[in-house]
Amino acid sequence: MHDTPPLKGKNTLLGAVRSPARLLRVFTLISLVSFVGIITLAGAGLYFIYRGHIIDDAEENAVRIGRAIFDQEQRFLLAADRDGRQTIGVSPQAFLPLDGRMRSYLRPLNIMKVKFFDRTRKIVYSTDHSLIGKIDGDNTALVLALQGSVVSKIVKKGAMLDLAGEKRYDVDVVETYFPIIDGNQEPIGAFEIYVDVSQAFGHIMRVSFLSLAILSAVMLAA
Repeated sequence: MHDTPPLKGKNTLLGAVRSPARLLRVFTLISLVSFVGIITLAGAGLYFIYRGHIIDDAEENAVRIGRAIFDQEQRFLLAADRDGRQTIGVSPQAFLPLDGRMRSYLRPLNIMKVKFFDRTRKIVYSTDHSLIGKIDGDNTALVLALQGSVVSKIVKKGAMLDLAGEKRYDVDVVETYFPIIDGNQEPIGAFEIYVDVSQAFGHIMRVSFLSLAILSAVMLAA
């Protein structure tokens, strides 16, 4: 009978055990792989935790600001649709005063842009006037908002105008969609608010890098 040849991995391990120098090399390699894996996972975890915090904070601020605006301006924002139901609309006479107040309200709050939608997903008001009258028909977040949900996402804008009409580049914004509710607790339209989080996003990148540097130093010392 022929003996079964030992496995290659077993030979490698036995060879490492019999040779201290080889064992040290194997141990060093395993340590380096473990170090890289831990740092990578820790970095990814920190990034997504901080990123989620920024989105949640921006969403909370956007909803609070939007509700305050509606409470203050609802007499200029409410209209009736063709079926006589209450919806969102801005009359031509109210547009310029509303636009001035919106920019005055929002400029100090890191708000880049605001849109108001009616039931049909038509933009009835925006601080970007070129969008007024357009229908955003292929927007899942807007559909959910018109069904009563709050939806937020963080996006990178290569360039966009702020409320002062100045072009900004490489801006990180959180887009938040949320419903406008009538007295019967039914959605009659939706807000979309763009919150500039570029400064906060840069801060979490610095904090994440510093945290990983400290973790790396501790692991290397160990």
